[in-house]
Amino acid sequence: MANHPCPACGASIGRASIACKEDWERLPSNLRRDINRAQQRVRQARANADNPTALDAETRALKKAIAASRAWFTTNPRTPGMLP
Repeated sequence: MANHPCPACGASIGRASIACKEDWERLPSNLRRDINRAQQRVRQARANADNPTALDAETRALKKAIAASRAWFTTNPRTPGMLP
């Protein structure tokens, strides 16, 4: 899997990651929780392959949670002197 840049700092992160460790920890806990729960529901929906509608709905919910995290990074940039 190819790496991609962290949306907050541009560091190279794994494809399955939302942000680098430092920026993930900067996210408010409710956003981290929403993403983790959405990822879990997508995994569960994939395991239940006989209901593709559920997988579509959970995938949309995950994308919405990721978009919320990116919006948060946009409005809460790193301040000078923060570690990368």
